[in-house]
Amino acid sequence: VVVCANSINSGMIWVGYASGIVEVHHYNVDAQKGDFSVKKSSVIVGNHRSPVVSISLCKEFRVAVTGSVDRTILIWDLQR
Repeated sequence: VVVCANSINSGMIWVGYASGIVEVHHYNVDAQKGDFSVKKSSVIVGNHRSPVVSISLCKEFRVAVTGSVDRTILIWDLQR
């Protein structure tokens, strides 16, 4: 794991790896019960050719942006 990110109330943790893989883990938080649970297994959404070094999630525009050492960025549609 090189980088990870989440957005408040998104229910997702995005993880970037040195291999270039981008993976998403879906979760649920119940603050009243103090409970954290994973909704389902992780999903590999794609990959870069080099290590992923940045991840940013924008709930307003429903996109995620990942950046790699190879100077590429990928924009992901969070509605898919």
